[in-house]
Amino acid sequence: MNTPWGPSQSHKYIAPGIIAVSTASHGGYYIWPHTLTKMPEALRAIRSPYAPEGWYEEDCDWVIVALAFPEHFPRETLEVAISMARSFARDGYLDPVGAWIDTDDPRAKQVHYIASLDEISRERYLAALARHDGQPVYGPLADHKTHDRTRCEGGSA
Repeated sequence: MNTPWGPSQSHKYIAPGIIAVSTASHGGYYIWPHTLTKMPEALRAIRSPYAPEGWYEEDCDWVIVALAFPEHFPRETLEVAISMARSFARDGYLDPVGAWIDTDDPRAKQVHYIASLDEISRERYLAALARHDGQPVYGPLADHKTHDRTRCEGGSA
C-alpha cells in the first residue's frame, strides 16, 4: 500500500474503512471515502498540511481519527486524544479539534462518555451503539427528540 510517507511496511484494519499504516519513517491512518463521510463535519473539514484528504499522520492528526471514531479506540487512547485536542486549541490548523471537543455537539459528548466507561459498561454501550447505526442510544447522550416518549408518559402523540 502506498502512503503519503512512502510504501507501507505494515497495516492493520482498525475497523471497516479505518486502516493504521506504518512506513520505514512514519505512519498514520487512512480513512476510506465512505467512512470519511461519517466523521463529524467539524473534524472532516480540517486539512492537514502533512497528508492529503483521508490520511492522518501519527504524531498529531491521529487525534482526529480517534475522536471521530471513539468506539474503535481504547479508553486510554481516548483520554490522551481528549487531552491533546484541548492543547490544540492554540496550534494552527488543529484549532478546530480543540474547539470541538468541549462543545455540545452530541458526537463530542459521546467521546467523553465512551472514555468515561469501565470495560463492561463500554462493551454494552458500544453494542447498543452498533445496533443503532452509531447514534447515541441511552445515557446522557440519547437524542430524546427521536423517540416518541409521550406515548409512554400518557401524553398524546
